[in-house]
Amino acid sequence: MENLPRRTGATELTDDELLLFDFFFDKPAAAHLVRRGQYPIHMNVRYSHGLDDQQLQKTLSDLCQRQLITRESDPEYFDGDWMYGLSPAGGALWEIERRPIWARYCEVNSKPLRPNDWNGYQLLTVLSPSLKTAQAFLEAALATGDTVAKESPPKSRYQLIRNPRLCAYWKEFSEVHAILLKVLPDYISMDRREGEEFDVEQWRCCVAARERLEACRTWWRGIDELDSLRCMFDNG
Repeated sequence: MENLPRRTGATELTDDELLLFDFFFDKPAAAHLVRRGQYPIHMNVRYSHGLDDQQLQKTLSDLCQRQLITRESDPEYFDGDWMYGLSPAGGALWEIERRPIWARYCEVNSKPLRPNDWNGYQLLTVLSPSLKTAQAFLEAALATGDTVAKESPPKSRYQLIRNPRLCAYWKEFSEVHAILLKVLPDYISMDRREGEEFDVEQWRCCVAARERLEACRTWWRGIDELDSLRCMFDNG
């Protein structure tokens, strides 16, 4: 396997096991999502683990027996497929290998203001253990045009949440900061209605805005962003 995120090598986790931990670090996931062919699609990366379906099931079972991941059945999701997530012990090993900079971590979610209307106005929520990081992301997203507020000037709401597991569900934080803002839908991820014309120019503008946001990034949301930020810190 090539071009994998850097690891310290300080644990006995295999590369395949650690890649599964990367998938689970911010949210539990159904087993079918981490299959070798599905992994790069959902992680938005160009690599995957080397486990075939039989090996994957054995690895997940072994990790459960070692109490490094958890397994729960969700009957409302994919015909009752097993949902896997990190345990605190597994998360601790992941931290040793990936060395996350939690003060720079943020989680960004959006949901439609009207149920299931993903082409309408959205409520953007930025979560972080650091208020400074949450503010830095939102300010940069608005300044680069990656995010467009519903109102001008933007009117955001702030919440201090005493939920220690709101960001990384397996890890306890003393507090989590949340900034909420009503925004326009993201054109790149909008649902396309049948017969709807695709606006190539608008799509290019969105891609350019995303590239501008990446150029000024001081936070991380996923393993790819953590790896590049960790590299900058280590070499700086």
